[in-house]
Parts: sequence; structure tokens; C-alpha cells
Amino acid sequence: MTPLAARRFGLTDRGTLETGKCADLVVLDPEAVRDATFAQAKQYPTGIPHAMVGSAWVIRGGTFTGMLPGLLARNP
Repeated sequence: MTPLAARRFGLTDRGTLETGKCADLVVLDPEAVRDATFAQAKQYPTGIPHAMVGSAWVIRGGTFTGMLPGLLARNP
């Protein structure tokens, strides 16, 4: 699923785990994942202890790192 989306958007440095490419990873516990609700929209989801965007840790050990490395993806 990830390589197909990366190709569709022309993102040649993403989509697979390879040396020299940017890593976008999410480690989750599918049994524990809970989304924020409309009533409590300003909270982080549970069950996601680690997330990496553009090779930078955004959530590590269940704690937000303060990093915001994401960029808008546009199809050229």
C-alpha cells in the first residue's frame, strides 16, 4: 500500500524502507488504538507508542517529541 501511494504522488524517496530514503513509520497496538472524539478533539490517540515522519521521531515512547517534520505532498 505505501509504495503505491508514494509512486502516485511522485515521492521517489519514500514508500519503502531502504538506505538513503526517508522513513515514515508508525508502531501501533491495534487492540489499544483509540481515536480522539469530536467532543475531545484536542488529544492524542492512544495505542501509538512510536511514530516517525521524514526520518524524525514525532512520538517516541508514547511522548510527543515536539518535532513537526511533515510536508504537504503534491503530485507534480
